[in-house]
Amino acid sequence: MSAPSHRTKQAEQISYGLLAINAIEAINALLNNDELTSSDTDALKRAEEFLLDIADGEELITKATFHGRNSKASLKALDIVIGEPLKELKKIAQDEKKFAENLRILAGILSKAIEHSKAVDDNEKTALKVLTTFFELLDESLMSVMTRSRQRLNLTKQNKASYHKPAMGI
Repeated sequence: MSAPSHRTKQAEQISYGLLAINAIEAINALLNNDELTSSDTDALKRAEEFLLDIADGEELITKATFHGRNSKASLKALDIVIGEPLKELKKIAQDEKKFAENLRILAGILSKAIEHSKAVDDNEKTALKVLTTFFELLDESLMSVMTRSRQRLNLTKQNKASYHKPAMGI
């Protein structure tokens, strides 16, 4: 199996970026006690699954245990959040030994919000605000990665173009 192409990686990053943006909007709807739209509900479900995938990926890497979900998706989710977003999530967890457990609790808060289609209690609102920060960092991180990738690709194209220019006057 070959490595994913540049375009495939970029499409995945865009997909996760959209997940982050949609999750922020849906969580803000909860925080503002707005009625959830079907797209808000979908975004919260995707965010919940994403958090569960990160938790599963973390346990797979650190404890060599797996909870029967999709291991490939779990490792991909963990890979996507490497850097500032992961640091933010670890701050939320406070105790690294309980990192995956705390992510599952956060996912449960999203699940509860979806089920009741309304805002949650004050403690859960605090957790949702932290999740908003996480998804904002994720979006910023992905945008930065895509920008750097695009710059490298443009430099490569420029170098190839200058290399293949015919010599004049010979």
